Amino acid sequence: MEESIASKLNTYPTDAKSALLQLRKLILQIAKLESLGPVSESIKWEQLSYSCPKGSPLRIDWYPDSPQTISLFCHCQTKLIATFKEVYPSHFQYLGNREILLPISQISAKPELAHCISVALKYHQVKNKPLLGL
Repeated sequence: MEESIASKLNTYPTDAKSALLQLRKLILQIAKLESLGPVSESIKWEQLSYSCPKGSPLRIDWYPDSPQTISLFCHCQTKLIATFKEVYPSHFQYLGNREILLPISQISAKPELAHCISVALKYHQVKNKPLLGL
């Protein structure tokens, strides 16, 4: 883990940091298991950002005004959130066309979350498929 990523993670409260680390681990595991290429990990818009060569970037963050959740952001000009809402309407809490709110206590508990991350990390391979191949 690069120093800038570790430094950013150290700015969060313990429970939020733990949830973000779990989500980070899930993103990296999915990319490796599905051979999606190297994962670029950086800070974008002051948020942790993850992308693969043929995917759409994912960003993750925590906000003090919603302390029991972390946010998973998708690029707002993709069909990702609209498709996730259609396929998984009651599995997640969505905000607009770019954000999924995740309870910090249930990060890796849902296979649907892993599925959404997988689709985002290979978005440019599936963007023309009905429902992104979900």
